Amino acid sequence: AAALMDNCLPLGLNTVIAQVRPFGDALYRSSLFPWSHLCTGVQGQDPGFDPLDVLLTEAHARGLSLEVWVNPYRLRSSASMPPVLAENSLLNTHPEWVCTVNEGAYLNPAIPEAADYVVQGVAELVQNYAVDGIHFDDYFYPTTDPSIDAAQFAASGETDLTAWRRANVTRLVKAAHDAVKAADPTLRFGVSPQGNPDNDRNEQYTDLSLWLTASGADAVVDYLCPQIYWGYGYTLSSGSTRFAFENITAEWLALPRAESTALYFGLGAYRVGVGDGGANADSRPLGTVKYSVLRLQMPLNTMFSAPLARAVAYLAVVSAMPSSISGSELSTAHWVVSSSCTSLEDPNTFWAMLLQPLRTTTASTAASAKARIRFVLLMFFYPQKQQVKNAIFLHDTIAVSYTHLTLPT
Repeated sequence: AAALMDNCLPLGLNTVIAQVRPFGDALYRSSLFPWSHLCTGVQGQDPGFDPLDVLLTEAHARGLSLEVWVNPYRLRSSASMPPVLAENSLLNTHPEWVCTVNEGAYLNPAIPEAADYVVQGVAELVQNYAVDGIHFDDYFYPTTDPSIDAAQFAASGETDLTAWRRANVTRLVKAAHDAVKAADPTLRFGVSPQGNPDNDRNEQYTDLSLWLTASGADAVVDYLCPQIYWGYGYTLSSGSTRFAFENITAEWLALPRAESTALYFGLGAYRVGVGDGGANADSRPLGTVKYSVLRLQMPLNTMFSAPLARAVAYLAVVSAMPSSISGSELSTAHWVVSSSCTSLEDPNTFWAMLLQPLRTTTASTAASAKARIRFVLLMFFYPQKQQVKNAIFLHDTIAVSYTHLTLPT
């Protein structure tokens, strides 16, 4: 844990979000949930120490905030995850609260007692631990199948299943938010919904409009952090570019939002080097160079230290080069990035440094029939200016150009 937090510091991070309840269990001492199998390999087995307490101690000692990440409804994702459930798993103690979908098991969002138990778990966390916030993952309704809550829906007297399910989820989220604020109004409560707003509204039954606009006593969340896991230019097989990073972020930013509700973009760093699965050719790794274009985005509030900036710049340089890149070109890119620009205090020097290896490959790029337009987005936070800057590099078959833009906060 100490090494993990030490790694966060040079990246300029200010908050760590730690998973503490992945499967109706706990990576902390709980009177409501069994110990997670992630601690010892066996759900319900006491590891002999408190992982959350350790994480909090190490994070706070370094001035880092630590929010805890909870999967509210999920008890099991498959027959082998977790492999064996503890006797006091809710699947065993309250099977009437549980719905199964394929091999997965989830608390039924239509059952008030199940939702209340989740809220009790949130209250336990904020009352017993000095956490800085609670973060819900996007596991709400596990399916659109009307059979899982047909009895409850019939008993409700409602006629719109979609609206009723959204209300069920909102009641849980609102109650969790209020439990956090009751313990300490300064604590934060947020949710990371899917990046596709349609899926959120109609498959997981997330009432985005209400959550974003509610404020004061009616507030549901302090922030939303949608999972934007697609790169610039991302294209569906249908040809749609709705989910390209530049389009879907604009769609989210256009949603009405209360001043008290923050909007962050969650970015999948695990996709660096593996692409985002789009139909566009540059959504996949380039030849033998294991870095993909546009897998370099960071959250808008990320601070970059100079070493990280050089590393990201190197990946950007390599990504923007054609797939026929030679060893000498790769070496040049590495040398220029690693030997120049030791500080972000002079951004013009940094941009010039980054552009140089790209310019040296213009001829080979122009000769390549497979050369495509690629964008590389790098974000930097300049503390002395208190604003986010970015640079977009356009690398096409002829030339390289760049510009500075100010991103919305």
